Amino acid sequence: MDATFAIVGHPQADRDVHWYIRGIKPDGTFYGEARSPAAIVNVEGQIPADDWERCRIILNQIASGPPVTPSNKWDVRIGRWRTSLADADIVAGYEHGDEHRSNEGKMFLELKLLLEKQIARFYNTVA
Repeated sequence: MDATFAIVGHPQADRDVHWYIRGIKPDGTFYGEARSPAAIVNVEGQIPADDWERCRIILNQIASGPPVTPSNKWDVRIGRWRTSLADADIVAGYEHGDEHRSNEGKMFLELKLLLEKQIARFYNTVA
């Protein structure tokens, strides 16, 4: 995997925090932001090796295809870029409940949960 991925997560009804990972690099480092109506905070870190290996497998399966047309129903969407975030292509999306409809939906939910583990430590600073 040599692309950098950008992933946007929107909250469910019980949480006001949106997260936007502007980049997950091939080595598992990430950077981006978490937002609430009250604040924006930068987030960055390193996805632990075991989690990153699983993330890579999922990204290779659900985000390696051609660009897709985004849906406004998606709770999470994935963009893929090589040179600049401005050139990102949307390559996958997840709508709450997709995990009950397809294996891809199950993998997407797993990816979302793996990433939220990394971003959750920033939630108190934007709540």
